[in-house]
Amino acid sequence: MTAEPALRQGGQSGEANGNWQGGQQEAICPQCGSVFRAPRWQLKRRRFCSRQCSGLANIDPSFRKTRPHVLIIERLMGKRLPPCAVVHHFNENRKDNSHSNLVLCQDQAYHLLLHSRKRIYDAGGNPNTDKICSRCKMPKPLTDFHLAPTNGDGRRCYCKPCQSEIYHEGRKNYGSDSITAC
Repeated sequence: MTAEPALRQGGQSGEANGNWQGGQQEAICPQCGSVFRAPRWQLKRRRFCSRQCSGLANIDPSFRKTRPHVLIIERLMGKRLPPCAVVHHFNENRKDNSHSNLVLCQDQAYHLLLHSRKRIYDAGGNPNTDKICSRCKMPKPLTDFHLAPTNGDGRRCYCKPCQSEIYHEGRKNYGSDSITAC
């Protein structure tokens, strides 16, 4: 017995079936203008006749909502950005999307590195030899920081004088909370 699958299950075939989605439909590709056929359920997601047309549409703002600075970089490159890429504004003004102000970073870690180096430079230090203390907010040479193998740059976040103050403040507070015997 070679009956249609819908009839074998006791259902109807074609338009009489409750799961009927409309069959093949025709649509016009917005990129090249050609007419193509696809199942009606696919046309809700599929707008282009081929992958080539959809690839061209990926850098056109009318087909995809994205941030303006990302669109500018994508147009300069002629293709979509890699998934991990981040666009950095050189002068840190997000509204300035001129070509000379945008820098493409390979990932978020490199983007944060650019920001930290700029912070050191703006504070009057040298990003190659200095680091900013998290407590006193002053740029100091790397030799003024204790080593910390688990940190990203291998140094602690506080300079040696601030680290010493934090240690002594903790020791002073530790003794005041203790219970004394009568």
